[in-house]
Amino acid sequence: MPVLVLDAGNALFKSRDSGESPDARARAELVFAQMDAQGTTAMAVGTRDLSRGVDFLRKQSRKSKLKLLSANLADAQGKLLFPASMVTQVGGLKVGLVGASPATPRPEPMEPFAQGKAASVQRQGLPVLPAVTAEVKRLREQQVDLVILL
Repeated sequence: MPVLVLDAGNALFKSRDSGESPDARARAELVFAQMDAQGTTAMAVGTRDLSRGVDFLRKQSRKSKLKLLSANLADAQGKLLFPASMVTQVGGLKVGLVGASPATPRPEPMEPFAQGKAASVQRQGLPVLPAVTAEVKRLREQQVDLVILL
């Protein structure tokens, strides 16, 4: 029987502010590695997942098959920081996966705990509905059989 393992985000850190705790990095790396080992296909980028910043997440994803998705997490210029979606095959179905991150009322630092980085480098959670709607439309044009929103 085909299985599709997904995660809706907020999996890597205990809280939004726990990224600096002594065991935070090791815990997040372990969770990420275990998700990859269990065959998790994709994860939406949640607020807590950003506790150690965008660079940390990108480095972790380069080491694994697990894809990080967000249709609305962007830099200060509006450029997406992660792929908005992906398409995978499951049991003969073409499945589109879309990630959504929480919208933010104002831009936030890209790397919250990084020493010596320019404070002007920021990220923002754009409004969710327009970003997701546009991505679902794009996937439907690719003739996917099913769309799953994370």
